[in-house]
Amino acid sequence: ATSVMECSGNGLAFAFGLLSCGQWRGVPIDQVATFDDSDFVEVIGFDIESRLSNPPPGFYKSGPGASWIFRWQHLRSQKAVLALSLAGQALPADNGYPCRLIVPGYFGCANIKWVTGVKLSSASDPPSAQMVEFAERVGQEQLTTVVEYVRPLIPLAAAVSSVDEGSDAEGSKCLRMTGVLWGNCCERGLGPGCAQCCSALDLSVDVVPRAAVESWEPRSAHASLEQASEQHSWRRWRATLVGPPPGQYSVRLSSSLQTAHRLRVGRCDHIISVGS
Repeated sequence: ATSVMECSGNGLAFAFGLLSCGQWRGVPIDQVATFDDSDFVEVIGFDIESRLSNPPPGFYKSGPGASWIFRWQHLRSQKAVLALSLAGQALPADNGYPCRLIVPGYFGCANIKWVTGVKLSSASDPPSAQMVEFAERVGQEQLTTVVEYVRPLIPLAAAVSSVDEGSDAEGSKCLRMTGVLWGNCCERGLGPGCAQCCSALDLSVDVVPRAAVESWEPRSAHASLEQASEQHSWRRWRATLVGPPPGQYSVRLSSSLQTAHRLRVGRCDHIISVGS
């Protein structure tokens, strides 16, 4: 599985940098165990650390325990894998050696490391310590039994990766802007390649002068999406805007897509200087 993995604590404070994309290889979980789609199952990880964490100010604390309870149908629909290698190499210890659960499209906290077992759970069971610890960060307001849990889907996000000056086919000066899209558009958890949602995404790049520029008003350029190479990997976007005249501008992303997962925008105010 090729999958973007993102920390549930990711955000503007980290410039949306707590994520990466990797090629995980292993065994599909539904080839290892069999349950009914309506069953709840717990994937258990090895974590007996008894010391409380003492993070720097502004960082989350972490407690012992590493397991997550899922609906079996969700593990199957997300094509979850018990991974044994990353990028063609055996899993590093910090990444869950010898076996890690990979659920494409889910936040990293649910991708359990150091897997020791998979067992049948119950809708009336209390959530695991890991689920309680990360509840707020994955959008969970209340969690007393596992039946109430919200799927820890990575919400849709977009970021500007580069803005370059150039010329269009007619020789007019223009800005060429590129970036990436990742995460899930909707509750189906199909990633940025979800055809139904992405056809309505209408991602725009707004170029706004940071000071008054004569004969120039804020303008928007439609961003075209490249085909996703795999379901839960990056998806690149591109946009071109003729002009603007010399000055300093903010490049911002926006979308008209209305879903339960609002579009998160990395590098919200990308500053560029356009030369003469």
